[in-house]
Amino acid sequence: MTRRFTALAAALAVAGVALCALALVGPHFDEFYRLRPVLDQPWHGMAGSLCLAAACALGLRQPGPRVATAVLMSVLAAGWAGLGWLTSEINHHPRSVLEKPSPDGLLTLMALTTHDPEFLSLVLRTHTGPLSREHTLCRIHPGILNRPHAVIWTGSRTLHIDTAWGNNGPRDIDVTVAADGTPDRSSEQCGPGQPQQARSQ
Repeated sequence: MTRRFTALAAALAVAGVALCALALVGPHFDEFYRLRPVLDQPWHGMAGSLCLAAACALGLRQPGPRVATAVLMSVLAAGWAGLGWLTSEINHHPRSVLEKPSPDGLLTLMALTTHDPEFLSLVLRTHTGPLSREHTLCRIHPGILNRPHAVIWTGSRTLHIDTAWGNNGPRDIDVTVAADGTPDRSSEQCGPGQPQQARSQ
């Protein structure tokens, strides 16, 4: 029975470490939008902490360290649970208001809602299975989409975006997309308030 408990504790420890690592590393891969619902989850940390608490309770023989570490891991799990609840309350779930596929169908330009109702976020998405990526191009005023040629594909890998609104004056942005789907301009270069012609990366 002791060997079984030891083996189970080891398995729980490995699972706990893996889940906690996923909770810490997952948000750094936010650009993979198909994997985002799986990777960017604080609940991984809660589950991992509970696994570590169970591993400590089963694997440690000394009562003092066993109880202390199990309680510590349980408190950590509660912290992850609180973070998960807070994140779910404050996170904005973007809604697509525009989708324009590229002429070859391999890319899609989308306009997504943001926390600020005064702006939409223009993003470029690739379609390569689980590793499909999302790149943010710039923010635009929603009224811009009412102009028929404000956001258009000029080729299979080239985009033209007119971000002018109100008294801002003309601000035409031309974007070239590499073969892997990466645009030659970042959101910092194309965002509101930048010069008319943003410097290429």
